[in-house]
Amino acid sequence: MKIGLMRLRDKLRNKYYGVNFTSGTVISLLLSSFFVSFISLLTVTSSAQSAPVWQSTEDLAHPLVGKIYDSKHKQFVSQYAVDSAMKEADILLLGETHSNVDHHRGQAKLLARWQRQQTETAIVFEMLTLERWQQPERWSDRRLLSERLQQHAKEWDWPIYTPITDFAVIKQLPILAANLSHQQLRDYAKNEHCSLQREGLVLAFCDVLKPESRHRLETLIDRSHCGMLQPKHLPPLLKMQAAKDASFALSLWQAHKAGSAPVLISGSVHVRKDIGVPVYLLKTGHSVMSIAFLEVDPELVHAADYELSEDDSSYDFIYFTPGSRSLDPCVEFKQQLEKMRHERR
Repeated sequence: MKIGLMRLRDKLRNKYYGVNFTSGTVISLLLSSFFVSFISLLTVTSSAQSAPVWQSTEDLAHPLVGKIYDSKHKQFVSQYAVDSAMKEADILLLGETHSNVDHHRGQAKLLARWQRQQTETAIVFEMLTLERWQQPERWSDRRLLSERLQQHAKEWDWPIYTPITDFAVIKQLPILAANLSHQQLRDYAKNEHCSLQREGLVLAFCDVLKPESRHRLETLIDRSHCGMLQPKHLPPLLKMQAAKDASFALSLWQAHKAGSAPVLISGSVHVRKDIGVPVYLLKTGHSVMSIAFLEVDPELVHAADYELSEDDSSYDFIYFTPGSRSLDPCVEFKQQLEKMRHERR
């Protein structure tokens, strides 16, 4: 393209500096000019169509925004590479930051690409509990589905998941639950019971993580509570996290056993290959692909900085996006605590 433009520029220079042209040369020049302009227009249009339009507003100029990172091979890749890798997987895990609408838009796009490759797809939500959402359901009415989800789990911001739920309605995909109830999680935290059982498969989850992986998860749990956890609270929370991930794994196993190629929608920590659901799915023998949508950090400009371990890949692929809020979550957390203390007085 650059060479063509340079040649056209030289021809135009010759024209305006007194060089005589034959009629054939003039026609060729006009055709060349039209061709270059047409190709330039196509290039600009294609770029405009392929460039993501972000709804999140933080750190838009970050060098990683919009890039796809292959964690295993430590390199940036195209969407084509992700599509090719998908063909080898039985189960797809899509991690997110719950409050980031761009993550849900990206998940919906990957869900569509996955669904085109599979004969049957099911969507498995972290936000839905097995206790209340027991049977796989297919929906044809967006409004009824929205109402049902809101009734089932009021604490979640369901409108932000519209790209995913709309796709489920359009394609008539079953929506499945993955999570345990709050009471079940509290029970696991309080007693020594360490296994889940479904359809004859027993999954013991307490000792699945390696010591170094367990330490990483403890670090993440403590960080997610802004370093304000008392040491005695860490073991119960760690066990609850393990119970959740084991439950997610069993839900995916059940869906695959029933003939579906399931896709998990959950927080990005749950889909980590070193500490999350993939560790438990190894026990079931399935091929798993883990993809995370991560918000960029202004202080971390290299993709490798988003890995907690140099030895293990956290995910198969990472999609980097802008951040969804300007306020530090720990500042927000402390403000909420102060508000609660003030209300108790």
